[in-house]
Amino acid sequence: MSTLNFHKQNASYYYVIEEDESEEWSLKEEEIINALAKIGYQDVRHLNRWDDNGEQIIAHKQIELSYISAYIDIILRAGYYVGGNLDWDYRYEDSEGNIIGAEDEYNSDFYDYLYEEDKEFAQNIKKEQIKIKKIVQKEIDALEKKFAKITTPYVLEGVFSNGEGVYHRLDGLDFIRGAKK
Repeated sequence: MSTLNFHKQNASYYYVIEEDESEEWSLKEEEIINALAKIGYQDVRHLNRWDDNGEQIIAHKQIELSYISAYIDIILRAGYYVGGNLDWDYRYEDSEGNIIGAEDEYNSDFYDYLYEEDKEFAQNIKKEQIKIKKIVQKEIDALEKKFAKITTPYVLEGVFSNGEGVYHRLDGLDFIRGAKK
């Protein structure tokens, strides 16, 4: 049984870091970190080791408002067979330290319940959720543009019955036209 070489959870495309025998992986990683630093991301490789799934959070950005913060993590995933790819994830945290997963971002009942004693605080958080979602979306759009410049975008064309996948490299007009994801 085969498996797919690349994995993504949130990115629009498979932003692939192709292996090149003439260049060491650590040099490619440095290039990626330097490119991400230019758009405000901090290198956090020293805080995060490779996990059992072949993933490492390599960069991080925090966006703070008065009542809520967003944290965007850049994930480097090793390919199952060769290379690797970039992905991203994000989460929210309120000023009281409650972590809200992205899937919970508009669960207004959660805040009504959590802060039933302080309705004004709950309303302020709800207002900021709408604002921070727009900020995070702009950030992710900029991030994916940067990914496209520092990696090679691919789409998954199909998967065979044995689990092996066929990827299509997006070049020029394919990428501009927004090939299927």
